[in-house]
Amino acid sequence: MQTKPATAPNEALSQFVWTLLILGFFGVQAIVWLVAITLTANDNSQAIVAGYDEKALKWDEQRAEQNTSDSLGWGARFRIDDGDEYGHLRRVTVHLTDRQQQSVDGAQVELTIFHCGHSADVQARQLIENEPGIYSANFQMEHAGMWDFALLATRENERFLSRERVEVGAWRIRK
Repeated sequence: MQTKPATAPNEALSQFVWTLLILGFFGVQAIVWLVAITLTANDNSQAIVAGYDEKALKWDEQRAEQNTSDSLGWGARFRIDDGDEYGHLRRVTVHLTDRQQQSVDGAQVELTIFHCGHSADVQARQLIENEPGIYSANFQMEHAGMWDFALLATRENERFLSRERVEVGAWRIRK
C-alpha cells in the first residue's frame, strides 16, 4: 500500500500563497470589468437612436420627404447667443427664408439638438416666433464643440426639414 508523501510546511505555505495570488488576479480583473461596464453603460457619448431601425426601413419615404422639402427652396440660418453667466443656457435663433430670401412667417418650428460628444442628451423645443420669420428658444448647452441640429418647420401643407452641424464656442466671462 502506497501512502501519499507528506507535504513540507513551506511547500504548503507556498501553495496557499500562489492560490491566493491567482484568485486575487481574478478578483482584480472582475473589479476592472465591473468598473468598465458601469462607465460604458452610463456614458452619455454612447446612445441608442430611438426608432433607427424603423427609419432605415422607411429610407425611401424619408428621401422623398426630404426632396419635397428641398423643392420648397426654404433656408435656415442659426444663431447661438453666448448664454447666461456660465454659458449653459443659450438662446438659439433660427431665421427661416424662402426661395426669394423673404422671411417665412407663421410656421410651427421644432428644433431638436444634441452635442455630438453627448448624443444621449437630446433636447427638443417648439420655437417661438419673435418677429416674422425669426424663431427662438433657450437650450441647455454647457459643452463647446459640434452640435447636431434637426429642424422641422410646418406651415399649412408645407413641410421643411433641415439638418446641420453647428459649432458652438466656449462661454466667455462677462465683465
